[in-house]
Amino acid sequence: MEQDRRRATAMTRAEMVYMVQILEKHDYDGRKAVYQHANTRKDGILSKIVEGLNSRFRVLRTKDQLRKRWSDLKLREREQLNIIHRIIKKKQIKKARALAKRNRRQPSEDSAIDLTDSTADAPAEVAEVAQVTEGFLGGNQEDITEEPHSSSQDTLPISDVEVAVSTPHKKMLKKTHYQTKLRSCIESLQCAKEAILLLQEQITGLIEEMENDTE
Repeated sequence: MEQDRRRATAMTRAEMVYMVQILEKHDYDGRKAVYQHANTRKDGILSKIVEGLNSRFRVLRTKDQLRKRWSDLKLREREQLNIIHRIIKKKQIKKARALAKRNRRQPSEDSAIDLTDSTADAPAEVAEVAQVTEGFLGGNQEDITEEPHSSSQDTLPISDVEVAVSTPHKKMLKKTHYQTKLRSCIESLQCAKEAILLLQEQITGLIEEMENDTE
């Protein structure tokens, strides 16, 4: 038992950060709701942490060690727990900034892809428009030069050709633009939700700390 206790107190800060993240993410203490089979649920969360510590840090911890460490952090080592919370918050902010940066860069990349596709399809569309124009003109270039005063009914207006070619691509670019902005808004909302949950946990911890001090 004494050996297990020494190993528990020898946990590195990275291990404790990982443990606290999972405990608070899965509401180990049941602060957010009342769960059925609470002890079984807690045991499952601790099993997940044991496996994660083994795979990430190559260390073997027991569930009793994790329970003891979590209890010490909450009751005797509040300053250490506050430091861990700050580390977790910095990680979340860094992740949110990286996600926002990626979202800002993604619209330009999508536009470049769409423009590349449009350029690749341009020769075929030009050839198709040329065939349509030739059909309306009723002959080859020699026929055109022999009849310089063709009637307006035998020619295809240039403005109609431009609209027919450009409209589908404009619609596609506009649709892609809105889809990208919508994805960005959803991801930003998720980051904000995680930040709110973290603040709620910090407020709850401060309230408990105040109550312990008054006692």
